[in-house]
Amino acid sequence: YWPPGAPREYTIDAYVSAFETLGYEGCSDGNPEAGFEKVALYTMGDEPKHAARLLPDGNWTSKLGPMDDISHSLGGVEGVQYGTATHFMRRPIPDPS
Repeated sequence: YWPPGAPREYTIDAYVSAFETLGYEGCSDGNPEAGFEKVALYTMGDEPKHAARLLPDGNWTSKLGPMDDISHSLGGVEGVQYGTATHFMRRPIPDPS
């Protein structure tokens, strides 16, 4: 899936744009923030490599290829395959009512 309106490019800007179409905005870090859900973009050089979502318990969740979703620390998937978490985005948690 790729959100309509986001450039279909393999660039950090395109990934940021894709998350912006889903209501995310840039933020300074991956620390939990009341009222917000967050994502982290992992990059290597100028290339996006991975994205993870912050869970309510402070861990992160990722889909690793065809494998199951995993729970990990922010740095838990950093390395030669996924790079480093360099960009963070947040959006308000929708009101359940």
